[in-house]
Amino acid sequence: MIRLLKYLIIGQILLAGCEQKTTSTISYFDLNMDNVKVTGKMIQEKSMGLHWVQTDQARADTIFIAVHGYGSEGYEWVYALRKMAESGHKTYYYRWDWSQCPEPASRMLISVIDSLVSAEVGLNHINIFGHSYGGVIVTGLADDHLNVSLDIHSIAAPLAGHTRLEKNCPDYPRFNDLKLTSKLVQWRTVHKQDGAFKNLAANPQLIEIKGSEVVQLPAVFPDGRRLGHNWSITWVMDQYFSGGR
Repeated sequence: MIRLLKYLIIGQILLAGCEQKTTSTISYFDLNMDNVKVTGKMIQEKSMGLHWVQTDQARADTIFIAVHGYGSEGYEWVYALRKMAESGHKTYYYRWDWSQCPEPASRMLISVIDSLVSAEVGLNHINIFGHSYGGVIVTGLADDHLNVSLDIHSIAAPLAGHTRLEKNCPDYPRFNDLKLTSKLVQWRTVHKQDGAFKNLAANPQLIEIKGSEVVQLPAVFPDGRRLGHNWSITWVMDQYFSGGR
């Protein structure tokens, strides 16, 4: 009860902060691919909450939401945000406090999404992509019920557990018995090619979630570049928007 009360208090404080900032924008034209490190720094300096990637025209019947991972520098999302926005659908980047444990972070995200659903007239579907620890957070939404349909994509996410995260969060979620109410796609990197996981004895991405779809990423890009942890997002975007999965 004490833990639950603590999460509720934290959630209310964070929700109040996020609700004030859900109209903040990132101009599509500021998503500069010529210097992704500088662009990434710009988007990671945004306040906590949802940030709309602003374009001249964007339909709101379907929405894209991008959720970064622990310690993100933002650059890994620049290409992805451009691809999402270029689809012609409204796109949001979600900044969140990665010092949180998964459960309160997921509750915070679902509260923000609920507010978005209420605000966006005509919205009927959301595609949400979470990378690394962000993939854990978005997977925590997979058994929730919303007033819209939801496709959840976890990319290079330690869904089977992670020693450091579990040490700080004893209630780290166990997804084995997750009862899906939404579509869940697990995009998994090659264990030993992933800089975040290669030194771990066991691959933290390996978990069986009944009803989910698993897509195994290759070890390299078509041009031979190593396909590691952060650049996995780029590969996923190319596959997703080309229909190549």
